[in-house]
Amino acid sequence: MTIAECESLGTTLATQQRDVMFQIGDLYRYAEARWPDKHHQIWPEWASPGMLQRAAGVCKAYPTEEDRRHNVTYTQYMQVAGKPNRHEILAAIESE
Repeated sequence: MTIAECESLGTTLATQQRDVMFQIGDLYRYAEARWPDKHHQIWPEWASPGMLQRAAGVCKAYPTEEDRRHNVTYTQYMQVAGKPNRHEILAAIESE
């Protein structure tokens, strides 16, 4: 593999990781709303409840695709999810 191929693969994998976290959070929110008393059973026993709940919280802060348009890491989305000016913060990070 060349450095350019590794760079392309790295970008793809990082994008997939960010997207998967949003997918996990969206599924958690859906299952919790649909089956409030047994939504936990959709996840394997080894899945971290804290990670699932954090992903759901981030998805609640950014509920639409338009809200998730920033080209930043999932961690950056998570770190500012509770701030009222989160989109402005993410836009500033993105432009750095």
